[in-house]
Amino acid sequence: MFSFSRATFPLTALQSMALGAILAASFCSFATSALADHHEAGEAKAEAAVEVSDSYKKAMRLYLESQGSVAIIGENVAYGAANETLMAIQNSGAQVTEQMQTIVLEEALDAFGKHFGDLDVLTRLWAPVYAKHFSEAELKEMGAFFESPVGKKLLELGPPINQDGMAAVQAESFSVSPEFQLGVDARFREAGIVGDQAPTPAP
Repeated sequence: MFSFSRATFPLTALQSMALGAILAASFCSFATSALADHHEAGEAKAEAAVEVSDSYKKAMRLYLESQGSVAIIGENVAYGAANETLMAIQNSGAQVTEQMQTIVLEEALDAFGKHFGDLDVLTRLWAPVYAKHFSEAELKEMGAFFESPVGKKLLELGPPINQDGMAAVQAESFSVSPEFQLGVDARFREAGIVGDQAPTPAP
């Protein structure tokens, strides 16, 4: 399976705020799902839409600004769109070349990156979503937190904290792998999967 790698086109912006990255990842997931099934996603979006006041939209805008993640969201959506496009090309039987990757990514950044990296667009999309779960007062309180010293510290230290946490998880996973592999091997034997049929378990 073809997988579009960010390592090929590094973006320093993707190494910023932890919560911004979480927001970007969730939005990227929505966007790629929409590419896979546009009609279904459109129906879900229409169902989720609610009316919000201008004051709520203003609070949403300030909250997004406090995250400092607007550009990151646009970039992540663009990468998701590029990945879906390149996977479709490969699944059609065509060979995906480096030039094709470059063209698709550049076009995705120009279209999706610019559109979903726009603060007005994100405010319009996210305000109804947040309004279903948070009051205007709560939204303002969250924005105020990320404008506070401890909130800014969390955003600043989020990336290295996440890296350290994931490194710890990866190190711990090595102690779980033997049990996992034994379980996979046992299940394969029970199912009669042997030899070339059996995929190699993850290390």
